[in-house]
Parts: sequence; C-alpha cells; structure tokens
Amino acid sequence: MSRIGKKPVPVGKAKVAVSGQKVNVEGPKGKLEYTVPALIKVEVKDNNVVVTRPDDEKQTKAFHGLALCMMAQKEVAKALVASDEAWSLPPTKLKRPSEWVTAMVRAGGGTTADPRRFTAGQASLGEPLWRPPSPKGYADDEASWIDGMGQRLDIAHTYAERVAGGLDPRFVIDSVLDGTVSAKTTEAVVRAESRQQALALLFMSPEFQRR
Repeated sequence: MSRIGKKPVPVGKAKVAVSGQKVNVEGPKGKLEYTVPALIKVEVKDNNVVVTRPDDEKQTKAFHGLALCMMAQKEVAKALVASDEAWSLPPTKLKRPSEWVTAMVRAGGGTTADPRRFTAGQASLGEPLWRPPSPKGYADDEASWIDGMGQRLDIAHTYAERVAGGLDPRFVIDSVLDGTVSAKTTEAVVRAESRQQALALLFMSPEFQRR
C-alpha cells in the first residue's frame, strides 16, 4: 500500500478543493466528495492531488494506500461524469423492473409510493424485493426480463390512468426524457386517442425502457 500511496493523482480539468479531511472534485457535469482517514494529509500541488502520511506505522501505511486507491477510483468516476461520450451513447440495456417502475413514478412527479403496491408490482414482474434468485443478485441481461413485457404493459396502462389528469406527455418527452425520444415514438404519442394512451405508449417506448 505504501508504494501506491506515493503516486499522485492527476487533476486534469477538474476543480479540486481540500478542506481538512474532505476532498471535493467538481467537473463539467458533476461533483464528487471523498473523506480521507484522519491520519492522512491531502494537498493539491502542480495540478496533482498529493497524499502523505505522518509516519510509517503499519496502520498509517494501510490508510495511506487506501486513500490513494479510493481517490484513484474517484478519478475514474470523475472522468466518466465529465466525459461527453459517457452521456452520448444510446442506451442499450433493458431496465430491470424496479428501475422501470421507479422511473415511471418519478416521471409522474411522485416522491413517495405505496410500499405494498410498489413491491407487489415489482414482484409480479419477476424481481421480488430482497429475494434474488442467486447470491449474484438479479440478472442484468435482457433475456431475463423480456418475457415480462406483457405485465409491464398492464402496469403502464394502470399507472397512466392514475396520473393522466396531471401529467402532460409532452413534459415527459421534453423534460423527463430530455429530447432523446425518436421521431417515430413522438409521432405515436401525438396520434394517441387519449392522454392515458399517450403516457402508456411513452412508458413502454424503447427510450423509457432502456438505460
């Protein structure tokens, strides 16, 4: 760990502020914060973050190396947040049921949800709360969730009916999905016979289903 701790972390174009044990990193598209162990000192020198320790005790060395490893991970995260490429690629993965249901509730302006109704819907889609099928957790591939699209359609219609009175489909297109909706999806929404149908179409659209 001591060898790792001697390596400075390049700052690049980010802004780094150190206040005691707190290190704040701000890039063009986000902020990150990390708290280093009490024995470790952090400074910004020559566009690098430099981490030092007061002595060579075993525990201090371990904290020293750990701080650098964690900050290096933050550096990777910072690059991902700041990179245009991280935000410009089209979403390709199908959202898990919990992700999709949460997205619908948030799109509808909800900040809370009925726990029983939410978890029941999640379970009906094959993702029961805290009961993954294996120690690895829930699957992250499309094949595991694609068979539940019929149930998703039923839930989308039910939720669209509940929120149609106060949720404008155009708001979902322009603000929630932030202009990522294709012309084909927009056309289908515009031609919908009712606001409920338009919202259900949006909730079932590829742009809403994928991440």
